[in-house]
Amino acid sequence: MKVLITGATGFIGSHFIEQCLNKGWNVDAVKRNSSNLRVYESVTRFYHRDSSHTSSNEINQLQLLKEALSERAEWNCSNTFSDKRGSLKWLTASLNDIDEVISLMQKPYDLIIHTAAQISFKRKDGPQMIEDNIHLTRNIINSAIKEGQKKIIHVSSIAALGRPIENRPIRITDDWEESPYNTDYAKSKFHSEMEAWRGKEEGLNVLIVNPGIVLGYAEGPNSSRQVIEAATKGNPFIPSGSNGFVFVEDLVCRTLDLSENESSWNQRHLMVSHNLDYEYLLKTIAKVYNTAPPKWKLAGRLFKLILATVRLLEKLGIQPNISSELLISTSKKSIYENT
Repeated sequence: MKVLITGATGFIGSHFIEQCLNKGWNVDAVKRNSSNLRVYESVTRFYHRDSSHTSSNEINQLQLLKEALSERAEWNCSNTFSDKRGSLKWLTASLNDIDEVISLMQKPYDLIIHTAAQISFKRKDGPQMIEDNIHLTRNIINSAIKEGQKKIIHVSSIAALGRPIENRPIRITDDWEESPYNTDYAKSKFHSEMEAWRGKEEGLNVLIVNPGIVLGYAEGPNSSRQVIEAATKGNPFIPSGSNGFVFVEDLVCRTLDLSENESSWNQRHLMVSHNLDYEYLLKTIAKVYNTAPPKWKLAGRLFKLILATVRLLEKLGIQPNISSELLISTSKKSIYENT
């Protein structure tokens, strides 16, 4: 099995590399010229359980958190590894450059896994992020079609499902609808996903996964670290909403399992193992990490005051620790229904 992975030096991409290698698959991993391998190297320690490294304590704490949340888990996934580990080759390319992407696709692959995307909730970054994420995916899809590739996994997000104004369960079959709870990141993922669906109409086999907020281990900034630090770094506030979550190792494991089942292709799949309100999650994290939990729920007058203050700072060109977009988004109670 020969696999090409984009976004390979990122949080999710690094976990895809390791699980593919452990299945005995050979991986070509794409990185930018300016990228380093710090995140990927940290993820290898997660799978090899290097107890001598300083990261082992953080890995153990995340495993304790997963156990503490297990009673709220709707599913998990067990890895099956091959006796023979696959080979890894690093390729350097800019996914913004269509010629470089076409060059990547000239080798035949059994599977392409597209995880590359920008993520930001800063208002000033929104328009460029939307444009860039669509452009990256368009280049991947167009190059794959041109060079005769057959199968692409597109890692999307629950954000691409939209967050309706009314309180109702969100399902994988739902159509996108505009609402004030949709961030610019959500819009970028929705329109990127449309590029993947266009690829299906033009002959590609496409498997789309829509993960919740991803928890799990890797060094560097990522969604998991952001959630953990919201509970452990002195933040006094608790968002009033709820969201869908998944641990990265389960996301990758289940996605690869689906890729080996022909009936799973040309569909999208919800990847939410935990529906959790932020209060429960942050207090559970604080307990596991032995820190004082946040105390003040962002609701009512307090929420309005904080939101107004953040918006004023943004207008003045000052970027606060949390954006107005993220404040509004995390105030929404969203429940994702696995069907």
